[in-house]
Amino acid sequence: MVMRAWIRIALAIGLVMIFSALACDSNDDDQRLDRGSDARDTEDNDDEDDVIPVVDNDDFEDIVDDVFDFVDEQDLEDFEEAGFPINGGDDPPNVEGRYLMDALVVSYDRVGPVYDPDDPRSWEGVDIERTYMEFSNQGDDGSLKAEYITQSGTESGEGDGAFISGEGNCFTVYIDLSGRRDTGPGTCTWKGPQLVTGCLEAGGVSGWKWGFLIKDPTPSVDNACDNVLPDQSLRVIDETDGEAARVGDASDDDDDDDTSDDDDDDAKAASASGPVSRG
Repeated sequence: MVMRAWIRIALAIGLVMIFSALACDSNDDDQRLDRGSDARDTEDNDDEDDVIPVVDNDDFEDIVDDVFDFVDEQDLEDFEEAGFPINGGDDPPNVEGRYLMDALVVSYDRVGPVYDPDDPRSWEGVDIERTYMEFSNQGDDGSLKAEYITQSGTESGEGDGAFISGEGNCFTVYIDLSGRRDTGPGTCTWKGPQLVTGCLEAGGVSGWKWGFLIKDPTPSVDNACDNVLPDQSLRVIDETDGEAARVGDASDDDDDDDTSDDDDDDAKAASASGPVSRG
């Protein structure tokens, strides 16, 4: 009996030792796995440090795709840096009508591809001639027609395509512009995006800003583009009296009554300060 008891005790001790050994091996394996995982994590982090981060710009995702046929995101970012807000959204207000801008002042002027606040050619702070802007044929797909003409008639532009984005009362219009200015010796024509932004009110548009990016100015004769902004210029013009007044329906040929108060001398002086003119 005593022998059997000792045998059972020996077997029990042996089993305990076996289980203890197995547990130690398992812990060692876990520790090795943990160390391997930590090493891989460190390697992954090192790899991530070598990767250039990609910035996902969602600012312009609510804009009609057709806009990007004639303006790219860098152009829009340049406008925003110039103090020009972009109102995205797929539910813009109906802006059809004819608007008068009679207190226009240049708020930002990049003459050429690089902005220089001390550029002597800059027109920042300069008054711009009274100008009419008309929007018509606004569709559910975000398309519309847009055109402008200065009061003197020396400068005008029409969109080869135009689109609108926005929400509530606020909007931005994007115009694939073909512009023309009579400069004396001939005419200067150009292409480039033109943008209008603001918020629709009962009597017109508040916060009206008007921007141009000039591309490929082309003279009809030598020197015809000398007094027009050069290629890659960006200009922003503000309506400083608070509102661009709605003065009629689209395609209304009757001029606003206020224009009758201007004499010929005022009109001639204004013709020298068109939206894309330069000194």
